[in-house]
Amino acid sequence: MRVKKYTALVAIGLVLAACSGQSVSSGSDSAARSEQNTAATAPDLAARAMDYVRPAQQLVASPLKPTLANQGETVKVQLSDTDSVKVSVTGPEHAPNSDPDVESLLSWWTIEMSDATAQIPLSVAEFNIQDRTGGIHTFAPRSKDMTAMPASVKPGQTIRFQLQTPIPPGDGMVRWAPDAQHVIAAWDYIGEFD
Repeated sequence: MRVKKYTALVAIGLVLAACSGQSVSSGSDSAARSEQNTAATAPDLAARAMDYVRPAQQLVASPLKPTLANQGETVKVQLSDTDSVKVSVTGPEHAPNSDPDVESLLSWWTIEMSDATAQIPLSVAEFNIQDRTGGIHTFAPRSKDMTAMPASVKPGQTIRFQLQTPIPPGDGMVRWAPDAQHVIAAWDYIGEFD
């Protein structure tokens, strides 16, 4: 009976040593060395764990699965089985403001599109803002030279354009409805005017 317990303990020790990558030897010296090795490798393991960064998951939006993203986050918008484009929205930005009680302020967002798998037509009517009260605000192009935003994004092309509209302070969403009716992707924002 005693031999079986001793054999079981030795077997468990061998398994644990194999899992930790340490060799097993008999005697109190090996126990002391084992404790030193464990203490010495613990900071190394912690440092390795801190260096490990889990890859970010690509957000995907589609007509059947609309997605809300954080501002600046890139969303792969799957328009059909074959057509997709990556989109990110940053903002809002606005001119300096000295009135903390302003009811609305002209603000603008930068929209970037890339990695299109087909030529995707674009229109300013596809984008709008929904503020925290549920109010909808339509956009206009911001550029002085541009009376309209780019008409499309093509494969291999990266485009950036800015859209503007007056908004009230507080949070809201920039929304994209590629058919100008059904929102597929939205990016949240906070409008702070001070």
